[in-house]
Amino acid sequence: MLRITMIAAASALLLAGCSTNVKETPASGATPHLVGQSLAVKSVHGQATAASLPGDLMPRLTQAIQGEVGNGASGGNPANLEFNVVDYKEVSGAARALGGMLAGSNRLHVAVTLRDPSGAVLRQFEVDRKSNPGALGAITDQEGGLITTTAKAIAETLAK
Repeated sequence: MLRITMIAAASALLLAGCSTNVKETPASGATPHLVGQSLAVKSVHGQATAASLPGDLMPRLTQAIQGEVGNGASGGNPANLEFNVVDYKEVSGAARALGGMLAGSNRLHVAVTLRDPSGAVLRQFEVDRKSNPGALGAITDQEGGLITTTAKAIAETLAK
């Protein structure tokens, strides 16, 4: 019984260490007849205003988003997806090994804008992914986990 309690407590701590928040922003001047309809993302372009990013983050995130949204395969009205990496923080593997959960959370905060082919804004939202893998972060791809979960959250938000 004690063992089951310990496993349940450890699982709760692990799950409490991760969160993905999506904040929808009203798009001023949005094209009303296209909002909420099926969209086919034709292109994905990103930029970063965050201070320091790993050199491979932007291409990996762009590729992950393209893979999740299908790159125009769904049919529907054509749209272009633009994203901006607003904030990025990754705790080093050494800090994870020494401090575990106490080393702090990783974060990938992305602002997304969806535009029609003429450039009119269809939709805007932000995805803020925070994760704290504890000591496991010393031996896992923390950046990859942030990228994958953020890309999935973007695709799920577009599907709503």
